[in-house]
Amino acid sequence: MIALLAIFAAVALPAKPHTCGTKALYGRTLAIRVTGKSLPCSDVRSIVKGSCDTNGKTWSCFSGRESDPALVWFRSKERFKEHWSTTIEAIRPSCKRTPAITHADWVKPDGGAFPSREQILGDDLLRCHRLDGMTHAQVLALLGQPDDDNGKTADWEVGLERDSFFQVDSEYLAARFVGGKFNNASFEQG
Repeated sequence: MIALLAIFAAVALPAKPHTCGTKALYGRTLAIRVTGKSLPCSDVRSIVKGSCDTNGKTWSCFSGRESDPALVWFRSKERFKEHWSTTIEAIRPSCKRTPAITHADWVKPDGGAFPSREQILGDDLLRCHRLDGMTHAQVLALLGQPDDDNGKTADWEVGLERDSFFQVDSEYLAARFVGGKFNNASFEQG
């Protein structure tokens, strides 16, 4: 499997990336940034509209985890090249500008889009430390019934894995509790 960080590190970044507006994704406003060979913003807006296509004809899209860009578009023909000539990145808002997550947000259907609503919202929960201080019961009230829960760990299936071009495994948000209080969480595959 190809790790996202290795992919992002392989991109040759220009001295000055340029921005081309924003993209709305599950109630978040993501800034659109172009790196590498420049593209007109009109082309960029056309490429990023709609859902993320992991196997597009001209442009493909990839989803990052909480500390990476939420979405990255690259030329499909460059998928396995050492360097991508151009990337279009959907940059997450700061935690200060990230809306709170409610149970209704979490369970709202996303129509099978990639990345899933739960992946993007789960990223926000982790990167913005929104579960810190919560009890086991409060986390369950927010995220609903987990797929697996033994009181010390709880796992929610959130969609297909994001760190591979070939999505085979499911991705889970795994929360760990100590003394009935949230301790930490991470994304796992299985």
